[in-house]
Amino acid sequence: MIALCQEHHDKADAGAFTQDQLRELKQQGASQSEDVRGRFDWLRRNLLAVVGGNMHYDTPIIFHFDNQPIIWFTRDEDRYMMLNIAMLSTSGEPRMQMRDNFWLQRGAPLDLESPPNGKLLRVKYHNGDFLEVKFLKLDSASSAASRYSEWQVAQLVQSGINFPITAVEVHNRVAGTDIEIGPRGSSLGGVMVTGSVFGSSRAAFVVGPDNNIPSDPADRWRYYPLNSAGLPPA
Repeated sequence: MIALCQEHHDKADAGAFTQDQLRELKQQGASQSEDVRGRFDWLRRNLLAVVGGNMHYDTPIIFHFDNQPIIWFTRDEDRYMMLNIAMLSTSGEPRMQMRDNFWLQRGAPLDLESPPNGKLLRVKYHNGDFLEVKFLKLDSASSAASRYSEWQVAQLVQSGINFPITAVEVHNRVAGTDIEIGPRGSSLGGVMVTGSVFGSSRAAFVVGPDNNIPSDPADRWRYYPLNSAGLPPA
């Protein structure tokens, strides 16, 4: 099978290319193709982050590992929350990166799914590394409780969180390690955390040094630029 633009598709149907020529076109296209990229257009000033079975609100850094932010939020000049992800891997190969809601496919994924509705990104790698990001609208506390635990939603209501609210779910697995932020909980360093609610903190999960996490509450949403390798600074 070969994917062609409309012009070359019509020509191929008419018999303009031999089988060998089509195979050569396919090989050339693969070598010249750019990295797949896209953008989530879910711009909200308030987002509920549901990461690894836990809920987070008003928390810029969700997961911080070895002095690097791995899953975190920044705010743009209009105060919209923007999602950032720097996938971890033990493979030594490039992995998917997301910067301010823009995602860039890195490495050679086994499968990448991003439907036209623009609310889902799912990527799998041959070694088992996995990432899924999903945006969804929670119309009411009852609809949220039907998807998550009633206890978590009750804590949100008591904290003054208003519905409807947009949620973003992040599931991430680092193959060959005990780090997995999965649908039901977060396994970090052999410790399982699930069903928790975090709010108004500078960071939720921190593994290893945290020297570059802002200590001043006024600076909690500090901008983390990416370096030339597509990773946060050391």
